[in-house]
Amino acid sequence: MVSFRFPDPLYGKLLAKAALHDLSAGEYARLLVTEVLQDENRQQVLQAVQDSRTEFLRAMKSQFEKLGSNLGAVLEAVLLNLTEVTEADVESWVRDNLKT
Repeated sequence: MVSFRFPDPLYGKLLAKAALHDLSAGEYARLLVTEVLQDENRQQVLQAVQDSRTEFLRAMKSQFEKLGSNLGAVLEAVLLNLTEVTEADVESWVRDNLKT
């Protein structure tokens, strides 16, 4: 058994489209899901979208990690040159708070 809720605006659309086909919302939802699962082309598109999303998220994570590392290096240089904080304390703070 599968059960889930739609947000109100989507549920309204589902009801309206189901009524056009003289089906209940549940029957129409079942029909839509079955069509999608049986359509190989649609499955390939969905998989490509998922793969693209996954790759995008990996790339963004990598960029954020680089940004944190670069920010840490700059902050280390600034703190070491403009304050009397020890190098060990600066490195420790940057490692704990910025670098991964």
